[in-house]
This record gives sequence, C-alpha cells and structure tokens, in this order.
Amino acid sequence: QFWFQQWDWSQVSVGSLAWGANYNLCGAPRSWTAAQSQTFQVTLTNGGSETWPATGTNSVRLNLHFTSRQGGSAAMAGWLVSYSFPLAVDVAPGASVTLTVTIAGPTSPGRMEIEGTLFKNHEFWFQQWQGVSITVA
Repeated sequence: QFWFQQWDWSQVSVGSLAWGANYNLCGAPRSWTAAQSQTFQVTLTNGGSETWPATGTNSVRLNLHFTSRQGGSAAMAGWLVSYSFPLAVDVAPGASVTLTVTIAGPTSPGRMEIEGTLFKNHEFWFQQWQGVSITVA
C-alpha cells in the first residue's frame, strides 16, 4: 500500500472555549502580483461560548496578513503586510458572518500564506488561525 503525498494540518482545541473561531478562506485568490489589490470573501464561525461584539472599544476584529511563517499572532514577526476589519454584526455562538475584504499583496514576490486570525481589540488574540498558500509574482 502507500501514503498519499498530499497532507494538511489543522489546529485542534480540546474542551470548551469561550472565544473560539473557525475560518473559511476558500475565496482567497491563490495568485497575486506584487502590490496587487484583490477582493474576496472570508466566512467566520463563532466556535466559542461568548458572543463576538462588533462594536465598542473591545470589539472583535478580523486580521488578515501575508506571512512567511504560519502560527497566527505568535508568529507576528513574519507578517509582511497586515490588515484589520471590523465585523458587520455581533456573532452569537454557532453563528457565522461573511466579510467582503479588499487587501493589497506585498511588494516582494514569492510563496507565502494569507493567514486570518481574530482578536478582541485591546484584550487578546484568538488562539485559532487559518492560512492558505499563495504565490506573489
């Protein structure tokens, strides 16, 4: 028999999370030219037990960044370009929200990731993050 050559990883959390998130970045373009702006949709699902507030000082926001290293906010030193977006509405546990975002890619070419992670403004970064591999020409 054989092992498939393709593989992928996934972050897993065990137990009940107050602030958990699932990300769908399937709409992110996989090919970019240097400094090109592109628009796509990101769907976020509240996987925790707390409602995400969309407004106020401590609102939850989406951060999208181009990175040379996976790892969410713990790998921030590898972020090349970073953008933050407010949520359109409060998101209850189990509910989803879809954001249409426009971001410009980095000016340097290469293979990298667009990674998404949420943060509660002025408080903390969510532990979960998700990335997709892209190429900048």
